[in-house]
Amino acid sequence: MSLRVVTWNVGRLHFGRWLGGAHDSRASDDDMAEIARRVVALDADVVALQELAGPHQCHLLLAHLGDAWSGAAAEPELFDRTTAIVARRSLASGFEGVATSSGRRAVAAILDGAVVLALHVDAWRSRVRAQQIAELVEWSLARAEPLVLLAGDLNIDLDHPVTQDAHDRAIVRLLDKGFADLGGSHGPTWCLGRRLDYVLARRPSPRALHARLAHALRLPLGDHFPLVVDVDKSV
Repeated sequence: MSLRVVTWNVGRLHFGRWLGGAHDSRASDDDMAEIARRVVALDADVVALQELAGPHQCHLLLAHLGDAWSGAAAEPELFDRTTAIVARRSLASGFEGVATSSGRRAVAAILDGAVVLALHVDAWRSRVRAQQIAELVEWSLARAEPLVLLAGDLNIDLDHPVTQDAHDRAIVRLLDKGFADLGGSHGPTWCLGRRLDYVLARRPSPRALHARLAHALRLPLGDHFPLVVDVDKSV
């Protein structure tokens, strides 16, 4: 039996860093209908989303997806971007928020025998990013479900160690020890050439039946491609 997991940062290129903040790089309310159409096109079971403008956009997305879907957003936090997760209602028994000490929050979908944690960690501060990942890893290792998946934007390019500092290298070692990278090496997930998005499985891990980047489904001005992973739940 397989589970199709998608992680997708639906934000836009950060032009605001050059335009004095005038450009909002988060997803817009109007994007939710198109994101819903693309989720359906992907035939996904669980979708981890990053860079929503707020929890209300998760409700808008679910309205477009219809009654066959349920989901939750991370509780309001200190940051201006929200992480959410949506899943087929027939698969999800509930959702659980996970807080880190820095104020960054993640949210998990609880499935039959599995949990998928949607996360998005700090882009600019490697020390804070490392602490956030370490705390979410600790939460994941304590779960009783046989299958535990982390899906999201780690803001670390595991394929190019030259871009990492000491904090990032320590986190890469932690992840390599406890998790398997099910996304494989399919090139950059960020349109400017870095691989930032991952589906990781707690060891001992299942195998990925298939993994791909859905290049054609990137949103207009979006800076990430959806990463799609089919997970073999029977292993």
